[in-house]
Amino acid sequence: MSALALLQTGVLLALVLGFLLLLVRLFRPGAREEADRAAAIPFRDDREDAA
Repeated sequence: MSALALLQTGVLLALVLGFLLLLVRLFRPGAREEADRAAAIPFRDDREDAA
């Protein structure tokens, strides 16, 4: 194999590994509850005209 083919193979394997890690992170047990908890953080309204 040439150096270019080895480089392309390494890049492809790195991209596949990154994609698989992303899938595992998104679909692990408890991910939905964690996202719901993060989205439920209240915010403060500091505008002067806030009722």
